[in-house]
Parts: sequence; structure tokens; C-alpha cells
Amino acid sequence: MDLVEGYLIKEISPSNVVQLIKFSSPDDLNVKKLYQKCIDFFIKCSKESTAILGSESLDEKLLVSILLKTLCTAVDTF
Repeated sequence: MDLVEGYLIKEISPSNVVQLIKFSSPDDLNVKKLYQKCIDFFIKCSKESTAILGSESLDEKLLVSILLKTLCTAVDTF
């Protein structure tokens, strides 16, 4: 499983991050390292205004959580 997880982490992109978040989420397979890397990537894309395919299909609570992490990081830089 570690090999698959490592491979998927290397392949995270704006076009597949939503599917990987859903796949690795605590509510599904609970692949913690992959899930966290996907969240970190999503936050990075948000900060850079990079479009993320299918982001509207994510759970609203997760999207709010990601938004708050993005804002907290922005506030910390002031």
C-alpha cells in the first residue's frame, strides 16, 4: 500500500486532486498521508488561484475547512 500511496502522491494534479481526496478520505479508505498531501495541494492551488477540476463536488464542510486554512495562513504572513 505504501508504494501505491507514494505513487499517487507524486501524481496529484489539479485535474485529479478531488478524486484522490474522495478516495483517501477518512470516510472512505482512510489513506491518511495521501489525504493530507491532497489537502495541502488543494490549499496551494487555492492560494495560487489555480482551477481545480470538480471542486464543487466536495463536501461543504471540507471546503470551508480548506478555505479557513488558506485564510489563516494568509493572516500569519502579515
